[in-house]
Amino acid sequence: MAIWRLCWIGHAYGHGMGSFGAGYPLNDTWPAMGEAARRLQKAGEFLGKARERVRIAVYHSWETPAFFNDNFAQLSKSCMMHMSLELVNSSTAFDFICSEQLAEARLDNRMLMTGSGSFDCLIIPWGCMMPAAVWENIGKYARQGGKVIFCGPPVLCATDGRDLSKEFFSLVGVRPFSLADYQQAYLHRHPFPVAPTMVNLFHFPLQAMDCDVCLPPRMVVAA
Repeated sequence: MAIWRLCWIGHAYGHGMGSFGAGYPLNDTWPAMGEAARRLQKAGEFLGKARERVRIAVYHSWETPAFFNDNFAQLSKSCMMHMSLELVNSSTAFDFICSEQLAEARLDNRMLMTGSGSFDCLIIPWGCMMPAAVWENIGKYARQGGKVIFCGPPVLCATDGRDLSKEFFSLVGVRPFSLADYQQAYLHRHPFPVAPTMVNLFHFPLQAMDCDVCLPPRMVVAA
């Protein structure tokens, strides 16, 4: 955190977060926050003006989760979280870039130049749907010799509805497969729970203003 000039620590469970445990000041992790902040400050003082050169960009967007309307939408989030954890645990520096940054990125030989940095590797986890301008830049970058890593299902379409699947399989050079094929293979190895888990939604009471008060419904989600 210090080498990326992140000089703050966020820690908040709120008031009565149900199964997440007690909020401030009852949770037993709160006493450690002061010491964690002091360690971060000491690390920052030691590093001074040193900055890490981040060379890996991870594409993070809302388009793919919006593409799904079932349990697979959660898998895109899980993939992003687990992949990020693996990179952090291996001390591999990376940065997230959004659709706007990738669409407007400049290509310089094998480097992807954005407003937040220059990258020589682009990771695209679960890029099923993306803006057409993003896909065009990905294709140009790959054809210029840039390193692109796709994770999860294939790229299927642009946000304007254009079919991108043929272009995707031509770019990566693998035998075409459908989204249904991918989902079937995934469920064969990692089946979803048969019995759903009931989850209560908790919220802090708010005073209504010119509206009707509705209690949150009980939702059924896969564990």
